[in-house]
Amino acid sequence: VGGFDFKPVLTGRYNIANQLAAYSVLKDFKIEDGAIKHSFENFNTKFGRSFKKTIKDLEVNIDLVKNPAGFNRVLEKITAGNRNGRLYPVNILFAFSDRDADGRDVSWIWDVEFEKYIDNIGKIVIAGRRPFDLALRLKTAGYDKNNITVEHNLKAALRKIFKIVREWNCQDKKIYILPTYTELLELKKYIM
Repeated sequence: VGGFDFKPVLTGRYNIANQLAAYSVLKDFKIEDGAIKHSFENFNTKFGRSFKKTIKDLEVNIDLVKNPAGFNRVLEKITAGNRNGRLYPVNILFAFSDRDADGRDVSWIWDVEFEKYIDNIGKIVIAGRRPFDLALRLKTAGYDKNNITVEHNLKAALRKIFKIVREWNCQDKKIYILPTYTELLELKKYIM
């Protein structure tokens, strides 16, 4: 930006746009690039819409999903490396529910472009109150049913995805968890 290198703290199209907007505002207030860079590089995400945490030497990436547009952006973000030379798929825990705060109607998952990412996603664990709805959607999109595990209990699902990633034969030992809102709150009990 302006001849100054910044490493984005948060990835994804919307997060990068927000960081660029913040940079522009700070420049309008005559804040120096060095101070802005220091702030950006020392920024820590808190528990919420999108954050990372290291647990038992594994990078855990959590991104809230609550509608097709956001879900597609998250899938785009977490599989982006696969299109840029990464030769292995990502493993995902979906925590999918239909409580009041999530919205009772889960038909919106049929508008998520799962087909677009089929080659970039490996093992899938699904937890929550509506795991079979999501499993059906993924199977309809062409995902191999042998790569999908339904685990109603979130704690058991977490253990399963950790085991999968630890045994995964690649250098990138990352866990991706995509919860709906109430599952995000439930998740907080186990990882914070």
